[in-house]
Amino acid sequence: MIKVSRITLLIMAVTILTSNNSFTFAMEPIMDYKYSLEEHRIKRAKFIWEASLTEMVKANDLSTEDMKSVKNYLKDYIKQSKSEESRYEVERKALSVYRVEDLVKNHILDEIQGNKLKKKLNKYDLSDLE
Repeated sequence: MIKVSRITLLIMAVTILTSNNSFTFAMEPIMDYKYSLEEHRIKRAKFIWEASLTEMVKANDLSTEDMKSVKNYLKDYIKQSKSEESRYEVERKALSVYRVEDLVKNHILDEIQGNKLKKKLNKYDLSDLE
């Protein structure tokens, strides 16, 4: 009788150990976001700037050279300020609507083009960058 119970116990132990822990417990899925909220805001703002500039070029309100100079100005602004603040803060300031006033002050755009660009940018809510 003792031998039978030991053999049964041995068979059960071997079965449990070789089952590879097939028991699983339900777990909540882990959400892995591709971008942080700040990166998403920056990508959205870049898209809005790009779309507004190309829309102005198509409407002949802006030349392609002016569009390139605006893009270069924004890139240069970001490169100059990178060492001082975080990347998000620098890009946030560069892509805000108030940057259009600097474009007009630096004679990259004239006042009429600046106002049209500001109207196009204000159609979209970029207040999370301010």
